[in-house]
Amino acid sequence: MLRHENGFTLLEVVIALSILAFGLLTIASMQVTGMRASAFAAGLSEATATSQQTIEILLATPYSNMTNGNDTVTGSTGTVYARAWTVANPTSDYAVITVTTTYTGKGAQPRTVSLTMVRARD
Repeated sequence: MLRHENGFTLLEVVIALSILAFGLLTIASMQVTGMRASAFAAGLSEATATSQQTIEILLATPYSNMTNGNDTVTGSTGTVYARAWTVANPTSDYAVITVTTTYTGKGAQPRTVSLTMVRARD
């Protein structure tokens, strides 16, 4: 007489653990990808903010005193941002301001943000 016992066989447990392990590894890899994307976005946002800051300073500068220049800024995460700006006067009525900010992201890959603004003569 065979008794029917409730429970799981060893094969069912192994399959269930394999599926669980695959799911956990997938979630872990998504976490790593998310952290990399977050670091990229933070660097890009800070580079854009430093470029915008330079444009704001140049907009507050008297029109005749605007000149080309460059500097470096250390961000809140310790990343060093190199900024360069050019002031081009194609006509006497307006100037084209271009600010380019370069930084090295994670993985030693240089990244660049460039903003351009047109300013009318005062």
